[in-house]
Parts: sequence; C-alpha cells; structure tokens
Amino acid sequence: MEDNKKTILVIDDEEVNLKLIEAMLIPMGYKVILYKSAKIAIQDINSINPDVILLDIMMPVMNGFEFLKKIKFIPEMRNVPVVMVTALNDVKSRVISLELGADDFLSKPIDKIELRARVKSLVKVKEHYDYIKNHNKILEQEVRKKTLEISESYRKLVAVNKELKNSLQNIVLMGFDLMSIYDESLAGHCKRVAVYASMITEKMNIKKELKQVIKIAALLHDIGLIGMPKNKRIEIEKNENVNENVNEELLQIYKNHPLAPIRAFQETEKYREVIDIIQDHHENIDGTGFPKGKLGNEIHTGAKIIALADYYDLQRYKTKKLKSEELLEYIELKVNTWFDKEIFEIFRGIILKEDPFSGIVKVYIENLKEGMTIAEPIVSIDTGVILLGPEITLDKEKLDKIKEYSSRFEIKNPIKVYKHS
Repeated sequence: MEDNKKTILVIDDEEVNLKLIEAMLIPMGYKVILYKSAKIAIQDINSINPDVILLDIMMPVMNGFEFLKKIKFIPEMRNVPVVMVTALNDVKSRVISLELGADDFLSKPIDKIELRARVKSLVKVKEHYDYIKNHNKILEQEVRKKTLEISESYRKLVAVNKELKNSLQNIVLMGFDLMSIYDESLAGHCKRVAVYASMITEKMNIKKELKQVIKIAALLHDIGLIGMPKNKRIEIEKNENVNENVNEELLQIYKNHPLAPIRAFQETEKYREVIDIIQDHHENIDGTGFPKGKLGNEIHTGAKIIALADYYDLQRYKTKKLKSEELLEYIELKVNTWFDKEIFEIFRGIILKEDPFSGIVKVYIENLKEGMTIAEPIVSIDTGVILLGPEITLDKEKLDKIKEYSSRFEIKNPIKVYKHS
C-alpha cells in the first residue's frame, strides 16, 4: 500500500516546522518526506518523485527561490505543484515565487485545515497531470500506429485499384477510412458536405447516377489534404483569402490538394467524373479559384454544389455565433463571383427550412452514444484540458475513454452534441 500513497516533499531548515507539517499530513494517508536542505533535496529529487512540494523560502546555502528555479528545468518536475511557505504579508516573495512558477502559498504560522485543503487540491491537480501525460503517451503511440496504417492503407489502395474497378463502394469506403485515420474532424467535415450536397441534388434536375457521383466526390473532396499537418491546414482555412499570411510551400500543397486523388484513382475509369468534380471544387465561377482558375461553365456542376456546401460548413464552424440566416446573407455576397446563383437559392431554401447540423442538444455523459457528433469541446473542469474537440463523432473507443475519465475526474456536463447525429 505504501507505493500507492501520494508523496509530499517538505523542505524547511527548521526541524520543528518539518515535524509540525508531517504530523498534520500523515493522518491524511500521505507519504511525507522531510528535508532540511534544499541543496540535498534537489540532488535526490528524481528518486523522491513527489506529487506535491512544500517549500520554505528563507533557507541557508540554497533558498526556496533557487530550488524552485532549478526544478522547473527538470522535465519530470515541471508539472509537480509547489507550495511556497511565506510570512503573512510578504508580498514581494509571493510575486517572485509566481514568476518562478509556484502554484500556491501558505502563510506562517501554518493552519492545519488550510494546509490539508491545499495539499489535497494540489494532489488532485497532479493526478490530472499524470493522467493527461499517460494519455498523451498512448496518443503518441496511436499516432505512430495510425501513420503506419495510413501508409499501408494508401499502398493497398493503389495496389488493389485494378482489382476494384467495378467495386465503387469499396474504394470509396477505403478512401474515407484513410481520411478518418488521418484526421477525424476532416472526415466529419467531408461527411457533412456530402449530406448538404445530396440535399441540393435532390432539388435539382440531375440523373440518379450523377447524384451518386457527386455524393462520392463530396465524401472524398479533401482526401488530398492527407499528409498535410492539421494545424497548418486549419491556419490556411482560417484566412478568407488563402493567398494571405501563409507559408508559400504550404500554400502550394494546399492549392494542389484537389489534384491529389488522380494519383490513387487514375487507373479506375469509373472514377473519372468523380476526379473531375474533386479537381474543380475550389474553382470560382469568376475565375479566381484554384488550381486552374476555371470560369463559369468550365466548372463541373457537381463541383459548384460541393464548393458551396464546403464553404458553408467551414464558415459554420468558424462563425458559430452567426445564425444560419446571417451566414447565408454573408455567403450571398459571393454569389455570381464564387458561387452559382441557382445552386445558392436551392441551398438557402434547404437551410432556412432546417439545417441538419445546426441544432444542438445537451446530453449527459451517461447518455452519450456511439455515432453522436460533438458540437463543443469536452472539457475537464479541474484542469481546463480539452479531452475531445468539436466535430468528432463518438465511436466505442472514444466513448469508453470519456466515461472512464469522468469516473475519476469532473467533466463539464452535460455535453453538447448535434441534434441529428
């Protein structure tokens, strides 16, 4: 049981203070380690592996400030909460301590109730840090694993192309799975764009076969972004004009992403029109788009549909405070320059009736289910750490992790999810 106890390191050059604090904390079930010298404590710090440090400021040889400054350069100690023990009105020492990274203060003479409350709170904070640290290690392992899976999936995708010429569904699912492995939020975006695109085509005089082709193109329209760092993609997409404030090399990668599907599907003749649509989905009808700067009727109708749905979904995420009506008014300013007027009017009618992804409901953690899509981040109340970002669809693994975390720590509850998910 000793190994499971939380370790409190107390450093004070006065024996009476050490024994007093020890007597207050031992009944709480902590393992209390006492040091009269900060210099010796810093030498032993890694073997002590404390959960909380109580540190006196005024000590000979090495004072509390010097100790605090040194441990913040030790990677394993950066997240260990440090409580500085100060005189009641020693404001200057408190300011210096905060600048050096102290987490809390105790005033002399030490009050037993206050000491126990602060230590208990900080032990919980450290427990959160440890949980997140271990969780991040698992995530890093998963990222490495998924990176290998992406490479292997892409290799298989190209290798089996010839064998799957007549199996459209299998290739689509493989491509979508590839995106999900790389970035679930990107896959979620593509899925929503496909829903919007299908709703538009149902209102248009389009053959059934073309409707299916447009839906497939919508599902895969951003597959070319696989491999681009997620944070860089988001940085580019935040700019209204993708040519501004972006590294030139990254910009070229982004601008060429509509061309990428050819590499995977070029030998599959049945995909020719899907590729045409994907290539055109960033073209504007006034010729200001990319990658080729096509004009009006040069752009595939399916691409015009996806372009509008794509832009609406991205703006809906970026401007969450805007109502659907306000967002449509903003997009209308780009009609006849970026977007086709007829398609916009159809889309506006659909959204004004009911946007399938704008309705948000609150669901308590115990009622979360697989398939629900998170509308706002799931956040730890104690640390403010985002456990799961928005636009992520819950699967069994994510659901289990959230419920396991909530059994140990407090999560902001209820969770906001999309009504139609």
